[in-house]
Amino acid sequence: MPELLDEVRGIAAGAEQPYATMFAWQLVDEVWAQAPSVLREKCTSVGVDRRGEQPTIVAQNLDVPQWYHGSQVVLRVRDEARGLQQLIVTIPGLVAAAGMNSARVAVAVNTLLQLRPCRDGLPVAFVVRGLLAQPDHGSALAFLQRVAHASGQNYTVGGPATAPGFECSAGKVVQYVPYPEATFTWHTNHPVVNDDFVPGFRERARAAGVDPFVGQRPCPRFAVCQQHLPAGGRPDVAAVKALLASRAGAPSVCNDSTYVCFVALLGEVPELHICKGSSDRAAFTVLRFEP
Repeated sequence: MPELLDEVRGIAAGAEQPYATMFAWQLVDEVWAQAPSVLREKCTSVGVDRRGEQPTIVAQNLDVPQWYHGSQVVLRVRDEARGLQQLIVTIPGLVAAAGMNSARVAVAVNTLLQLRPCRDGLPVAFVVRGLLAQPDHGSALAFLQRVAHASGQNYTVGGPATAPGFECSAGKVVQYVPYPEATFTWHTNHPVVNDDFVPGFRERARAAGVDPFVGQRPCPRFAVCQQHLPAGGRPDVAAVKALLASRAGAPSVCNDSTYVCFVALLGEVPELHICKGSSDRAAFTVLRFEP
């Protein structure tokens, strides 16, 4: 994504900051991968395949430290070279955190600090923009498989028909399916199927007598997702929004770190339902692409 480096240079010029500073500003997850004590519990994502008249759903609570809060923003980007429009959910100065495009591709993300990073991979913000630059869902999934990943991350990548999720590390891209033949997925912040762990992580888990896929304790948000999205269930938009508004458990799915909640509906007329902060306290605004 070399054109994004030009965009970062433009951000630096506009903000009157050194380019190196604004490049480092893009490396949100990569900084966390180097210093995982910054924030361990954040972000809950959901993907639901299309069913009848109900469009594919990609949804997320984007949880970040509170010093980011108050400046929530959605960028409207016209990519004339690719004939695409993009609605990019982000933090000021960051090229992307999540979003959707007019080709009915949407992406949500979850940090997986337990998975192996690499210094020559593509940072998460750039992967998101790369996915949203694709002309169709198949191309987006191929892009996700093709690039090297700078830090561990789960990407829920929706298209007109399906919304699979993939745990990505420096060495592997593995799809997570919660139940056999499930038509939906979810994720929080620990790997479930990708065993390409940070060097030494498996040994530390073994020494502590814990499952490396669970860690010191099970993720309460993961359990809440299981309760809201049981095997054989047929979740709709209301069910997804109810999950993202849940305050059950600690830390809860909906919490004081929730920067935005968004629900992307990938129907014939795509819509982005988004609220500033947590959805149990703020109303959703509906955004659509321009004709």
